[in-house]
Amino acid sequence: MLQNEKGSGGLLLIVLFFFILIAIFSIPLFSMTVNRQSYDREIINEKRANAVAVGGMESFIKYLNSKPTGTSRQAYFNSYPGWGPKTILLPEGDKIIYNLTNSRSDDPNKYMVTMTATAGTNKTVTKSLKYIITVNDNSQIIDPTTNPTKIDKGTVYVGGSYLGNSPNPNSTIKQAIGNSIINLSNSINTQINTYASQAQPCMNYNDIINIINNSTNNPVIIEAGDLTLNGGNYNFVSPRGNQVVLIVKSLTANNDLSIKMDNGTLIVRNNINANNSFNFNSGLSSSQINNSNLWIQGSAVFNNNTNIYAGQTLYAGSITANNKATLSATSVAIRDALNLNNQLTLNASKDIECGSITANNQATINCSTGDLFVRDNLSANNQITLNTGGYIAVGGNITLKNNMNITTGGDVNSSTTGGGGGSGAPWNPTRQ
Repeated sequence: MLQNEKGSGGLLLIVLFFFILIAIFSIPLFSMTVNRQSYDREIINEKRANAVAVGGMESFIKYLNSKPTGTSRQAYFNSYPGWGPKTILLPEGDKIIYNLTNSRSDDPNKYMVTMTATAGTNKTVTKSLKYIITVNDNSQIIDPTTNPTKIDKGTVYVGGSYLGNSPNPNSTIKQAIGNSIINLSNSINTQINTYASQAQPCMNYNDIINIINNSTNNPVIIEAGDLTLNGGNYNFVSPRGNQVVLIVKSLTANNDLSIKMDNGTLIVRNNINANNSFNFNSGLSSSQINNSNLWIQGSAVFNNNTNIYAGQTLYAGSITANNKATLSATSVAIRDALNLNNQLTLNASKDIECGSITANNQATINCSTGDLFVRDNLSANNQITLNTGGYIAVGGNITLKNNMNITTGGDVNSSTTGGGGGSGAPWNPTRQ
């Protein structure tokens, strides 16, 4: 009997000890479970907020690209039904609040559109997306399928003659491209004037470097007079990583010259004259130059071995490249003449718009996802290759001699075509 009691008591102790162990370990286990649930809730909210922010912005851009022909772009933009705060109530009691807003950017033709989504009532997560949208009613729209002469399976159009033949001359395309170039020029000139009003003046190269090294402004905006660089390597880059905007009256390079600005902008009020090798951002990665620009309000003459890489826009009044040049940018706009005289390559991932193009020997022009537009004449005297993701449209005459190769996509909506659902000029949504 005693043995049984002892046995029963031992069993009771074992059971009691077991429950004590459960009590001890249940506290951290409960804490781990709560923390895990909290972590899982945060992950779920993050996914929901991201999905709504991305989906909301994609729906807005899809709406823009569906604009009917003849509708005011500004009115259509303003009429989007998704502006303002909205709430999504979920079955388990959670909610997602999203808000689409817009504000004017520095460019009067553009708006900053912001989509913000907040998910959850506990462990809330907020995601925001910002895009610059071009709202511009000044572009003139052409429908290339009905107006100018159609060549090469409907992807090359000419307003004048093509290889000496002019069955259906038409001035519409010339006027539209001309208006588009004027709009681009006006937009860039407005931005230049804005920069100039904020610029810190300096006298010479040493002043420029001192300001860049010591300024905490972002961007660092500097304006100098005529700048002559006698060859060598020049880095106009902030040690703090701030963007640099350098404005000069004119730029003369007498010997081999290399300029690096990373994500900065070089603005030349008048002309560039480069007598030997000229390099702009050569050797830098695409991420280093993603926001860089080269804007020349006058003319540029590059005489030998030229390499220019602008992450955004290469703009000039006119460019003459005489021997072995590679000019690359996201977009290229030449107000008047582009003269390519020997072994030249012009690259743009988006549109190339020029007043005229003359290529005298071994020229290659690529705009991989955009269109090539020439207001006046496109002439090539020997070996030209034209590659576009969309259309080629020339307001004047196309004269191509000796070994021409043309490849087009024909489906890219651009600033002067009426493709893409009749939307006219592109909205150019650009992630910020």
